[in-house]
Amino acid sequence: MKKQLLVFCFAIMAVTSLMAQNVIDKEVEKAVKGLAGVVLSPLKITIKEITLDGTNDMTDRFSGVLYDMVRFHAVENSNNLFIVVDETKTIAQRGPNKETKEPSINTISGKYSIIGKNVRVILELKVDDKIRKTTKFEIPVSEIENMGISLIPDNFKTQKEAEKQDKNIAVITGTDKPAKNQNAQTIQIQAWFDSQLGSRVYMHREPLDITVTADKDCYFKILHIDVNNKMKMIYPNSNDKNNYLRANTPRVVFENTNYMIYGPYGAETILICASTEQFQNIERDYISPWIPATADSVRSAIKSGRGDLEPRPITLTQTGEGEARYTFTILKPNDDHRFGRPENLTEFFKNMRSEAEKEGAVLKDHNENSGSGYYLIKDKRVSYRIPSDAPDMIEFAYYNLNSISGGNNVRGQTRGASHSFDIEKPRNITQAIQMVRSGIEGKGGTFNGDEQQGNFKASGIEGQYRVTELVKVTITDKPLLIPNSLIEKEVRNYFGGK
Repeated sequence: MKKQLLVFCFAIMAVTSLMAQNVIDKEVEKAVKGLAGVVLSPLKITIKEITLDGTNDMTDRFSGVLYDMVRFHAVENSNNLFIVVDETKTIAQRGPNKETKEPSINTISGKYSIIGKNVRVILELKVDDKIRKTTKFEIPVSEIENMGISLIPDNFKTQKEAEKQDKNIAVITGTDKPAKNQNAQTIQIQAWFDSQLGSRVYMHREPLDITVTADKDCYFKILHIDVNNKMKMIYPNSNDKNNYLRANTPRVVFENTNYMIYGPYGAETILICASTEQFQNIERDYISPWIPATADSVRSAIKSGRGDLEPRPITLTQTGEGEARYTFTILKPNDDHRFGRPENLTEFFKNMRSEAEKEGAVLKDHNENSGSGYYLIKDKRVSYRIPSDAPDMIEFAYYNLNSISGGNNVRGQTRGASHSFDIEKPRNITQAIQMVRSGIEGKGGTFNGDEQQGNFKASGIEGQYRVTELVKVTITDKPLLIPNSLIEKEVRNYFGGK
């Protein structure tokens, strides 16, 4: 009986392990297919390590499982677009008389990180040493535990224990204050970033995902310096005031409220500062506006707050002592437009969802209060928001995801959308046409027409008009997912109609 019970228990364990493996395998399969989606012809690739973020080895079993699954699906399920070769074989093929320079090898590599109760895996395809595509997915930690697999490499654990012993770092329990004998100038703090495109490249209305860690108990804050060299403390903030960080304990920032990335577009900077004592004037900085990022203001912010200008050396290296600096890029959309804010937002969003359903679009992360969110439709990403600097407007940004991965800035964001409506004819049609021309050209558009007929193009809207007893307007093209009601309002404004 006991033997039967033991066999039964082993069978249950085996089934649970197999189910967990299937869950992971399906996610890996989708991720690899996503990478293959940007490849147009068969490509020789090498599968590189899939490692715990922050390490450079794959000695744990989970890394090995991921590696094997990625390699399998690259061979079997990539529609023959990936030709997997071993890096060692590629190098060995060079004869004694061949050039010894390392060949340019196309690779798939990856990192994984533990985010709360999930493990986030990011795979990266490099072609000619340039990132072509990234894909990511999350797996519950419980699924991996069901397989009896370790998430942390053994030598990583040993290294961390050795660091604690060598540096005599006190282990603090039951308190929210770091040890007083720690030296702020020797804190090593660093961060990891996650974005949909990878490599710290973000799109309009994408959350800035950051995970931080330090080798000592400390307080930390994050400064954002934008492309116009304006600076603001973005963490801690009024929604999340807890900026205490335990030693060697990764922490996800912005857990309570997302920090969204918008324009202006270009290269920007994140500066992370650490201190063994709470920063001075930290509460005042919660609500402080953006200020010029001068040498004095940056030094003051790093030290303790904007009122303290005590000179001291500033380390702005990738992983400095007490500070760490990272650059990231906000990618300019393929197309972007602003329209007048609809009077009834609820009705507007309802109409937009209706437009989206016709196109098979998937709504992501819609926030009714902020009037923002984004849609995914085939190879396109359409985000929208009501800008804080222009609350009477609504803003749209269009990304052609294929053009991003392929490097071609093709348009591809609009579609034919024949739609007709009438506008009451202005009393002075000559003056009205002049005003239309001025308004459209003032927005960077084009207008060709007279008092009888014409055509126009502005804010992604293309159309034509004909004047009879009424002004008859036909829209021939418009930005994707924009409801006809918003298009009509915009065009009526051109003509001064109702």
